Amino acid sequence: MNYTWAKERAITIILGVSVMVFVLSACKRQTKVRIYNFPNYVNWNVSTNPNASDDEKKRSLDSVIAYVRGLKYPYDSTGKGREEGNNGAGGGKKIYSYTDSIKVYTCPCDPNLINITANLIVIDSAGDTTLKPPPPPKTPKIILAPPTPNQPTSGGGGGMDTIVQSIRPGVRIKGFPGTASKRGILAILDTGLDTTLFDPQIRSLIWQEPVPGNTLYNFLPGEDPKILLDDNASRHGSAATAIALSQVADQSPRIMVLKVLDAHGHGSVFSVSCGLAYARKNNASVINASLGYYGEQDSVFTKYFTKIYDSTVIVAAAGNDTSEHHNNDKLCYQPVKPSNQLTPHHMFFPACFSKSTSDLISVTGLTGNRDVMWPCYYQNYSDEYVTLGVLKSDTGCCTMNVPFLLYPVEGSSFVAPVVSGRVVNYIIQNGFRPTAKIYLQGIGVNNAVPVKYTVNGQYIGN
Repeated sequence: MNYTWAKERAITIILGVSVMVFVLSACKRQTKVRIYNFPNYVNWNVSTNPNASDDEKKRSLDSVIAYVRGLKYPYDSTGKGREEGNNGAGGGKKIYSYTDSIKVYTCPCDPNLINITANLIVIDSAGDTTLKPPPPPKTPKIILAPPTPNQPTSGGGGGMDTIVQSIRPGVRIKGFPGTASKRGILAILDTGLDTTLFDPQIRSLIWQEPVPGNTLYNFLPGEDPKILLDDNASRHGSAATAIALSQVADQSPRIMVLKVLDAHGHGSVFSVSCGLAYARKNNASVINASLGYYGEQDSVFTKYFTKIYDSTVIVAAAGNDTSEHHNNDKLCYQPVKPSNQLTPHHMFFPACFSKSTSDLISVTGLTGNRDVMWPCYYQNYSDEYVTLGVLKSDTGCCTMNVPFLLYPVEGSSFVAPVVSGRVVNYIIQNGFRPTAKIYLQGIGVNNAVPVKYTVNGQYIGN
């Protein structure tokens, strides 16, 4: 077989249904014809065999596209399968469906990674029922590891996805070393970078290819690859970058901006894998991945995240609880939430690749003190899948402050860059090392008691 493919239908969100109703006159009676458009019904990734010939790759891709063209609406309003054909009341088709607007995107830095999207158009000539959206995809979406940063609220009001962080006007990140090291490159897989939130010297730290005009920043299908702007309301990628820079000493790393998530914090296996391929191709020292998804292991994602490169370390957020609004009174010294334990039946990727991939470090937040500590109430933990925790030593709480954000933030997305920053700082000072284990020793990892919340109870203070 010359390709691996993963189904990602309706990858971004469960989309609403656009319905147009036409009233036609026929045989002296009115018949309602309903036309449904299901955008992004198909969102599939194809990873071709790099050793296959161009002709073999083309045939493989053509076969997938042909399959997409033949897809039909699978269910009627009752949830039971209904074939197109004679409707038993005068003949003719009752439901007619076809795929439309098929688009093919190729990763600009890896021609073996391809994304295929298509809309599904459904015409119901009877118009007597409302068709349900097609079943959601099995392959999960990529989302930000935490919800949007916490606004100071109390009680259970408001959903996590509706909280919007406020940007402090006129405040910029200062104090990071303005001199860029030639040894350390820190890649940030996220929503991009808003340079206006930093001192102007941040521009001199942004990594570029030897021919600057060839540099890619944006890996979202259909978007301009030269645009690096962080347009997320909470500036998620910019916050991760700021936290990482706060951990460096004499010299700053060069920052490789990899925009793989859109303004809403959503991306796909394609966008993240493409950005990851670009980072590795260009010898990033550390890759910060404050993102992920819950569910089964995706074949394409696995292919890109489990490659071993001696000179690259990936730091991934362990993921957060998305089942409820994050309440501020549970961000300090709260008991362990058992449902946040990562197990073979409750997986968060790419963090859970840490068990089988030696160059991937997964990170969660801890609360408590150096004598007794446990996982933050809303963050994932595991002594199998979470490499280490980060304890905020001064308060023991799970919140962090980013100068340009009005409210504190919390979540594994914001402890991962603490580790990324420390590892890249170690590389700047000491050079590359062959294994992540040596980097962990170099950044001063300790072992806590009890050890059941991270691998060997590993943690660092911040």
